[in-house]
Amino acid sequence: MGRFQALDYWIFQTINSFANKSNEIDFVLATTASDFLLPVGFGLILLHRWFSATTCDQRARNQKLVILSIINMTVATSLVYILNQWFFRERPFSTHEVNLIFYQPTDSSMPSNYAAGIMGLAFPLLRVSLKQTILITLMVLAGSFSRIFVGIHYPADVLGGFILATLAIPITLTIDRYTGSIQDHTLRIARRLIPT
Repeated sequence: MGRFQALDYWIFQTINSFANKSNEIDFVLATTASDFLLPVGFGLILLHRWFSATTCDQRARNQKLVILSIINMTVATSLVYILNQWFFRERPFSTHEVNLIFYQPTDSSMPSNYAAGIMGLAFPLLRVSLKQTILITLMVLAGSFSRIFVGIHYPADVLGGFILATLAIPITLTIDRYTGSIQDHTLRIARRLIPT
């Protein structure tokens, strides 16, 4: 085991060692780690952002941010999928004794598809307001930490997901540059059909 892997495992072991000590903490972190809580939370933030505007210009900006978030998440998780065609890392519970308090995913542990997805959604929204930035950052950190705590990801897996979400940004901006007019036209038609 190389130095980086040893450090990665040590950090994982330190965090995961607190699992199975308190039913309440286990429940909260297992729920936070779930495939539903934070994605639904982000969905509600996007829904609020889509419909919350006092002016037409603000509404257009908000809706553009929502579209960018969805594109960036799609690009980030697509990068994970592509990378996983050539690289597979076993989950911590497959190779070590862990305090597993979650179901056993069978896909590659690295990079974390979950971390790439939620960070991909979060990036475009981070520039909206300080209050929302703090909320989104706490959600991303809580979700990522909980995936380590419950025993299904190493810290480097989460970091890898964050890196791919970051690498997705220039691709997202390129897609937006070439499809922006189509998006704007589609939004104008949608606003006529369904006033927001």
